[in-house]
Parts: sequence; C-alpha cells; structure tokens
Amino acid sequence: MAHGDSARGRDALRALDFHVHLDMFMNPTAEQADIVLPVTDAFEAEGLKVGFEVSQEAQSLVQLRAPLVPAAGEVRSDTAVIFDLATRLGFGAHFFDGDVDAGWAHHLEPSGVTLTQLREDPAGVDLGLETRHRKYAEPGDDGLPAGFDTPTGRIDLFVEDFLDIGQSPVPVFAEPALSPRSRPDLADEFPLVLTCAKSLYFCETQHRQVASLRRHEPDPQVELHPDTAGDRGIAEGDWVRIST
Repeated sequence: MAHGDSARGRDALRALDFHVHLDMFMNPTAEQADIVLPVTDAFEAEGLKVGFEVSQEAQSLVQLRAPLVPAAGEVRSDTAVIFDLATRLGFGAHFFDGDVDAGWAHHLEPSGVTLTQLREDPAGVDLGLETRHRKYAEPGDDGLPAGFDTPTGRIDLFVEDFLDIGQSPVPVFAEPALSPRSRPDLADEFPLVLTCAKSLYFCETQHRQVASLRRHEPDPQVELHPDTAGDRGIAEGDWVRIST
C-alpha cells in the first residue's frame, strides 16, 4: 500500500482468493489480508549479515546474529515461512529443500566462512578485505597510471556508453511525462508537478510505530511554494488531499 497508485494495489489485494500477510505490526497492507501471522523480530531469530555499512573496515565483517530472546509462541521467521511455503508449492529445489541453513551456507561459500565458525564466534569473522585508495594511480601493464574502469580510463563526465545506446551522455533536464507542459490537456486538473523527499525519521514505511520517532513527525507532510499555497487557500498546518 506504500507504492504508487495505492488504490490499484488495494483493489488487487482485495481481489485475491485468500491473502495471508506476515508482519510484526498492523499496517495498511496487513489490513487487506484475510489472516495476519506474526513473524519474529530481529531479537528473536538468527540473522546473517555480510558487511556492515558504517565504515570501510566494517565492510569486512561477517556476522550471524544470535537470537537474544526466545520467540513468543509459535512465531517463526519470515525466511523460514517462505522456504517452507516454496517447498510445499514444489519449488524446493530453488529453496534448498526448505533448509535455511543450507541457503545461508550457499551464500557464504565464496567467502570461505562457515556457519559453524559464525556460531562459535558471535562477534563475527573479519575477512580482512584490503582497502586500496587511489587505485586509479596504480601503474598498469605499461607502467602508466591504470586510471578508472571506464572506456577512456578517466572520470566519465561525457559517458560514451550512454551515447551508444541512444541516451544523453551528459545530465540533461527531462520534462516529466505528465507535467502541465508535456500534457496541456491535463493542466487544468493537474496543474502542479509532484516530487518526493525522504523523511529523516523513517525508512520508507518502516519504524512508524516507534513512538519517539513518531513524535518528531506524527503526520504526513507536504511542502508548497508560499504563492502556490496562498493561491489555493492553504495555510501552515492545514490538511490537504493530493490527487495524482
């Protein structure tokens, strides 16, 4: 329900013969389901993490997070449910016959790290990946700086590969396909161009149930130029309806 044309998505979900939704929280998508099954959260199930984004050094770390508390009741991880469902539907060969550990082991195989190692060392295994700075300055086979991995060996400000497939080799403004200028026939009904910006407090639709974050941004927000808002009688704090 968080995708564009949410009405179409809602109608598609309601048209299903039977809809089972897996989630930790009730949300607009879960509300469309016939049955909502809870799943484990990050503290109740194992989780494999290959590389952490906080620093270049952390990118070398592989960790299998152990559950901190037992799962409540019969709650299972969404991964386990998906693997079992795929097996029941005849796709077991593509889901390691329902064996989640086998799937993780396959994922880890190129690194040489095993699940046994990770379970014995909860802090994780450091692969010791080498961080090379200024790789473009390293000498190539001819003894000269190797440059960048581009057709010219230089920074691509003019991307010839784009030109080869009929795209602009440099950034250009592209008028939106449904803007008033592109579609004058829609200008009376849809006179504005809508763009989206990320909220700093949430990750898409996640974390909206966290009270401390919700206090910072309890309601949806829309920003308009003061003249545009004034022309429509919209004042700060007003609720508005947006149609696209």
